[in-house]
Amino acid sequence: RPEELACVDRMLPLAGIAIESARLLGRLHERDRFFEMSQEVFCILDTRSGRLVQFNAFLQRLTGHAASELKTLDYREFLAPLRGSESPEAIPAEVEAGATHEFVNRCVAKDGSERLLEWTAFATPDGLLYAVARDVTARHQAEQKLIHAANHDSITELPRRTLLEETIAGMLHTPWSEVWVVVIGLDRFQVVNESMGHVIGDDVLRRVAGRLRAALDTRWLLARVAGDKFAVALDGVDREAALALVERLRAVVARPIEGQDYRLLLTASAGISHSPVHGDTPAALLRGAEAALHHAKRNGRDRIGEFSVAQQRALDERVQLGSRLPIALRQDEFELYYQPQYRALDHALTGFEALLRWNSNALGKVTPARFIPVAEALGLMPEIGNWVFERAARQLREWLDRGHRGFTLAVNVSAQQVLNPHLVEQVTEALQRHAVPAAMLDIEMTESALMENGGRGPLTLAGLKSLGVEVSLDDFGTGYS
Repeated sequence: RPEELACVDRMLPLAGIAIESARLLGRLHERDRFFEMSQEVFCILDTRSGRLVQFNAFLQRLTGHAASELKTLDYREFLAPLRGSESPEAIPAEVEAGATHEFVNRCVAKDGSERLLEWTAFATPDGLLYAVARDVTARHQAEQKLIHAANHDSITELPRRTLLEETIAGMLHTPWSEVWVVVIGLDRFQVVNESMGHVIGDDVLRRVAGRLRAALDTRWLLARVAGDKFAVALDGVDREAALALVERLRAVVARPIEGQDYRLLLTASAGISHSPVHGDTPAALLRGAEAALHHAKRNGRDRIGEFSVAQQRALDERVQLGSRLPIALRQDEFELYYQPQYRALDHALTGFEALLRWNSNALGKVTPARFIPVAEALGLMPEIGNWVFERAARQLREWLDRGHRGFTLAVNVSAQQVLNPHLVEQVTEALQRHAVPAAMLDIEMTESALMENGGRGPLTLAGLKSLGVEVSLDDFGTGYS
């Protein structure tokens, strides 16, 4: 009937509205379930009253407070600023409306436990803050572990050189205060590793570190700077007190060290430097203390070395020479002088010895006694030695082309070159390039260089012998072989 059809027509929009409302309600329920299950905090905060307007269940789980408690609490009762933060507020007091803000704070649970929350919040003109927070406690702890591992030694758990330098820099900023840097090195510790193994060696280092730490005032930092070297930074003490402390540290090292399967007696040497006499930077003071330590070890070990003005000059010169040596190679500043060799019986000329000299464009003539130790410390001797072989072979070729025969040319090699696995290859290439008979070249090495490199030395000698060059021992008897 017409009136029924008209009624149906009137009901259709209402039915459509009801169906759409049901769909919307279903979606809202799904959204609410999503927020309830979320592992993030979703909330609306009223920054004027300090109350929570709305929040999801994760905040309840995080704080341990029931929903009814959270509705009555001021959020400042469980949200706190980071420890050491300059701001006293957990939530920024002044936030710009219409802008997104990011910050981190602490959430203090009902049981006293704490979690770190990383927030992203949007502020509205009416003082409401629509915010999402993530629990970043685990990530922060992992980051702290990585930072600790990067700045602390894995064996002894002592700070590394970086933290020590930061500590020294802070001490140097204190006016009218001398800063003392002590570097302690265990004497002949490599023998422990070689004879007893690195497991026991590491255990010894841990025990020594514990003794040194116990013997120091807690305000002074102890660090492991390398291998068997430890360092301490001191301030507020005079020379006598510094020396007394070093003697105390050496004494604790000297006590017998007993482990599960070993008993050791060790000694220690120490080097000392202090500001402002020996420098006003952490690097300069550490460099001075290490130089003094090396001097003490060279003088017999088991003693204290104080950095001196003479050592300072020598160290400065080594730094200067070290910076110029690579340039000398590139700019061809080296020369070979040829010292004639005569037979004692009839004074007949038997050959020459090639003597390396450095005529620096910046420093003038530099003697081998000055630059060879620096070149060895920098690992440059194989490269310099290769240049010497090349230049010596070229000179031999020139003499041969002029008709000279019946002589040899001696070339010195350092201990570092004896260790170089490419030494024989370098000699071979130089001789072949200039078509020089191997028998005309005499390789001279010191007795100590050969005996100190017992593993590589025989292989090098065998290679040179098969090549056909002569081999001579220089300074025979000084190495007590």
